[in-house]
Amino acid sequence: MSNTQKKGIVIVAGGTGGHILPAIAIGEALKRLSPETPVAFICGAKHLELELYGRFGIRPIHLSVSPIYRHLTAKLVGWMNLLRAFFQSLSILRRNAKVVLGMGGYVSAPVLAAARLLRIPFYLHEQNSIPGKTNKIFSKRARMVFCSFPMTVQRLSATRARVVGIPVRSSIYEATREEALRFFELTENVPVLLVLGGSQGARFLNQIVLPLLKELDNLLRQINQRLQVIWSTGNAHFNSCAEGLNAFVFSQIEVKIFSFINRMEMAYAVADIALCRAGAATLAELALRSVPAFLIPLPHATDNHQYFNAEQFVRNGAGVMFEQHSLNVKRLAEEIVDLIKRPKRLQEMKRAARGLATPGAAERIAEALIKEIQT
Repeated sequence: MSNTQKKGIVIVAGGTGGHILPAIAIGEALKRLSPETPVAFICGAKHLELELYGRFGIRPIHLSVSPIYRHLTAKLVGWMNLLRAFFQSLSILRRNAKVVLGMGGYVSAPVLAAARLLRIPFYLHEQNSIPGKTNKIFSKRARMVFCSFPMTVQRLSATRARVVGIPVRSSIYEATREEALRFFELTENVPVLLVLGGSQGARFLNQIVLPLLKELDNLLRQINQRLQVIWSTGNAHFNSCAEGLNAFVFSQIEVKIFSFINRMEMAYAVADIALCRAGAATLAELALRSVPAFLIPLPHATDNHQYFNAEQFVRNGAGVMFEQHSLNVKRLAEEIVDLIKRPKRLQEMKRAARGLATPGAAERIAEALIKEIQT
């Protein structure tokens, strides 16, 4: 998507899939709406970031930037990397940018600082209900801050903010349940539980899955109910999870385990229920495909934003939240089985999830960026 011969739109998104996947969705919308407009992506230098972009055929420009931690040595390294990334950004933007879109996170900071110095107009997108530090700092100078939740606008000092929702890749809309059943080799009329750890995997979530499956198997045996499970572990945890799974024999449960699901649209199309963290991008994709969720927010997320993301889902009847510090695996299993036993409640939660969907968010942001470069 990038083109360094002609200036166009630069999108900076790195760190995690929560920043990167919405950025890719916006890039796809730009390509559909204005194929002649050059689009370049900037990210950090972590392998995960480059690999994630690579899965979508994108070669991003990467910066040597890292978070600024509290430990003195790490803090000094972080500031040095930030300064170096700022000078890299100046050079990149001079060659590529008529407008910049920052998706939040520490990777955005040096690029937005460079855009401001070069007087290049920039826009922001805030995925979470609680705005991150970078977006808070730069929101006053942004042409527009695109927000995912109404409550986010109240927490920003931006003079211009607009609720558009979370950009979702077009492929998420497209898969059918019938295609997904064939893709995963699953049985029709047997409920499907989708377990997601996010782009990096979630250590705690992966650790509770095996004891959870054991509890579920016992409960399901009592009511003669089968369950199919799709479990995405993340690359770092796959081997240990797969070895642990091989030690179990279930009578009521069939498990399909993956390090990473390349065709997430298939997973969402076939899932009846999800068990996951509460990253904003994941919740947006679940909502779009009407999948209710049992949510375990990441407790160490900045400003506890995942808790507030999950709260939106719960408040609207689309999810059930379990906080990590007080999670009881047996109770979680009982709640999942109770939902499976009550199809009417499950359908109500599916409708509630769909009511939280914001289709067209990527297109709305893309239209604003195209208008900016055409003026």
